[in-house]
Amino acid sequence: MKKWQHERNYRMIKVNNQVIAYQISVEGKSIEVTKEVYQAYAQMDRRERYLKEADMTVGLLCIPELLDRQAEPAEEDDNTSIDATHLRHCLARLSKPDQVLIHERYWAGKTQKEVAQKLHITQQAVSCRETRILARLKAMLEEGFTG
Repeated sequence: MKKWQHERNYRMIKVNNQVIAYQISVEGKSIEVTKEVYQAYAQMDRRERYLKEADMTVGLLCIPELLDRQAEPAEEDDNTSIDATHLRHCLARLSKPDQVLIHERYWAGKTQKEVAQKLHITQQAVSCRETRILARLKAMLEEGFTG
């Protein structure tokens, strides 16, 4: 078994190169599933890993790193420089549930799937809430630049 296969919670059971079962581990228990369910689950997992790797490659804004580093003075004509103090203020204006979601995603580094499991909601709900929260943060940050 390859290293990456040990880290996955799904697997194909083969005997003599013949697939005899598909399993997904849920809360430590292996559940036998159909080929279609297995393939959909594996595809979703591959997509999630791809997006995570793409985020690392592109170097998306990392909120904790932004808050941890010292704010550098902005150029006079640079009206879009993010001030860490202003960002902290904007984060504090979010509701507690929204703060928890952002903390789990950006400070704890959890995937949407992991956050969904922790909050007992669907991954799609996490995605929608995260998109809405980030749009609110962006609007609050932009207010600070113009207001």
